[in-house]
Amino acid sequence: MANKWILLSDEDRSTILAALPPTNATYKKIVRMSKTIKVSSARGKGMSFQKWICTELSKLLDLPYNQSDDESPIASRPSGGHATDIILRGKARKLFPFSIEAKAVENLNLFAAVEQARTNTEPGMNWMVIHKKKALSEPIVVVGWSTFTGIYKKVLDSMKKSK
Repeated sequence: MANKWILLSDEDRSTILAALPPTNATYKKIVRMSKTIKVSSARGKGMSFQKWICTELSKLLDLPYNQSDDESPIASRPSGGHATDIILRGKARKLFPFSIEAKAVENLNLFAAVEQARTNTEPGMNWMVIHKKKALSEPIVVVGWSTFTGIYKKVLDSMKKSK
C-alpha cells in the first residue's frame, strides 16, 4: 500500500510545480498543502471553538454564558493562558466537574493534548480533551478510562432505579 503522505523539500516542490500546468489537480493540491495557517488564524480558530464549547455547556447546564462578565459561571479563557481552556465557576463547576482542554486542529497529538489536560486539571475535577477537525461530523471527547466508567456506572444506576 502506498504512503498517503510525501515529504518534499522546497526545491523538490518547486521542481514538481514547474513541470505541472497550474490547472492540474496535483499542482493545486501541492500549492494548497504548502500553505500554513498563520498563528493569529490558529488562535482565532481555537478561541472560536472554546466559545462554541461554552455556548453548548450553557445550553446543557441551563446556565448563562457571557464572555464579557467576569462572574459568568461559564467562560472561555483568553488565548495563551497556562490553565484550563474553559472556566467553570460555582454551579457550573458542580454540575460539570471537568477541566477542559479544547483542540481545534487537523493533526492532533493526542498524547500531548492529554498531558496538557492532566497538567491543567484543577483540584476536584477530571480532565477532558475536546477535539474538533474538518473530517469529523462533530467534536469528540477524550477522558480517562476511570472517568468514563465512573460516568457509565451512574448511568447504569439511574437505569436500574427507573425500572
